[in-house]
Amino acid sequence: MNTKTQKLAQETIVSPISEETALVNTATGEIIEPVQTSESAVTRFTPFQSAFTVAKQEGIIYTVGHPRQYRADCKAGQFKIGESAMKGKEMSLEIISYRVFEAELFNYPPQSWLEVFFVDAENALSHILFKGISIENFITLYTDILIKRRSIGEGITTGRMEKRSNDKGDYYIVEFSWKENTPERVQELVEFTEAHALVNARFAQL
Repeated sequence: MNTKTQKLAQETIVSPISEETALVNTATGEIIEPVQTSESAVTRFTPFQSAFTVAKQEGIIYTVGHPRQYRADCKAGQFKIGESAMKGKEMSLEIISYRVFEAELFNYPPQSWLEVFFVDAENALSHILFKGISIENFITLYTDILIKRRSIGEGITTGRMEKRSNDKGDYYIVEFSWKENTPERVQELVEFTEAHALVNARFAQL
């Protein structure tokens, strides 16, 4: 094992779908090679962290590997964090990466999902999923921005819950609007995204 591989071996993660351990380049997220490990080899203890120490972060807040989890609750017509922290009918997103993919999630039948990583109004790296008509609304916005020869990351996207009704009752969809951000802020977002390798094959564009 060469010096590079020895260093990477000290920064292993356990695959969630097998008993293999993947060697990961922590700068890019690239999987270098899988290696078989015993249970004792992947059981490790990290030191306790002081509850009175403020992590030294400047600018955008990001707990590595754990972006803030938002949800678009289209039954309640609210954006929320987690299961119950309601944040209102409108939310601003400084989008840094996104993709559309097909999957069977949260007991829904197989369908398209829009996955977005963004910085929220409190300057924290965040994550959200959209489905259904909300995806079509996003693509409409995306196309309008392309016509202007701009990129969606150059602005602030606003998601807003809009009420609709059918024979089953009331529900909400997400409508999107966009306005330009400042060049200084866009540069900060670009540098943050590159530093944390948040745009790669896993977060492909439409």
